[in-house]
Amino acid sequence: MDQQNDINLAVWDGASWGNQHVFSTPVPQYKCFDIAYESQSGNALVVGSYDGTTLVRHNIWNGAEWLYATPQPAFNIAGGQVSLVTMASCPGNDDILIATVDTNNNIRIVHWDGSSFNDQGEIAWDSSTIQYGVAQIVYETLSGDALIMWGRSAVNNISVSAGSEAYSV
Repeated sequence: MDQQNDINLAVWDGASWGNQHVFSTPVPQYKCFDIAYESQSGNALVVGSYDGTTLVRHNIWNGAEWLYATPQPAFNIAGGQVSLVTMASCPGNDDILIATVDTNNNIRIVHWDGSSFNDQGEIAWDSSTIQYGVAQIVYETLSGDALIMWGRSAVNNISVSAGSEAYSV
C-alpha cells in the first residue's frame, strides 16, 4: 500500500520489478484483496475491494501483462462492503475458490472456473470479526475437495466457535 492506501501490483521477473499497477483504494485496515495462481494456465487472479462498495473487482496477470488497464467487475456481495478476501487454487485445474467477508460479518463463497465467477451463496451470517484470518480455504490434493473454515460468534458474542463447509468442484 502507498500513502493513498492504494493496493499496488508489480511483477518480479527474476531480475527487476515491472511497472507498478494500481489495483484498488480499499479500507486500509483490512485484507480486502488476495491473489492466487490457476494451476493449469499459470495465470494469476487478483480479486478484491476496489472502491469501498459491495462490488468486488478482478484483474489477471497472464505472465506477460495485466489483462485490464483497470480492475473489472467480478461479483457483487449483498451485504456491506468487502473487508476480507481469501482464495485457494484447486490442484490440477484452473478452479479457484474465493471467500469474502463483508462489514456485516457475512461470508460468501464464489467459484472461479478459469474464465468466470460463479456465486455459491452465503455460508455464514455470523462471523466473529471482519478482520484478517476469520476465514481460510484449503484444498485437498487428491480429491479436489476444498475445506473452508471460519470463526463464528456465539449467542450474545460471549464466545467464538468454528464453522466449516466442504466443496467439490
